[in-house]
Amino acid sequence: KKFLFFCVGVEGANFDVLKKISPRPPAKLKETKFREFFMWLSKSQIKVSASRAGEKVKIEDPVSAGWGEIEV
Repeated sequence: KKFLFFCVGVEGANFDVLKKISPRPPAKLKETKFREFFMWLSKSQIKVSASRAGEKVKIEDPVSAGWGEIEV
């Protein structure tokens, strides 16, 4: 019953705007790794949907998953 907002931008995206609307640093999609991104998203959703209410779920970060970069 909670919502997680996660920004992902592609080359040319306005990351300054994404930083303003996201509670965490936005990820930048590496090259055209849309397939890798959606595979990561699917695996993450499977973990979350299999969890119990209130349980913390650790998902793989975009950098380790190989599809994203995060500026800090």
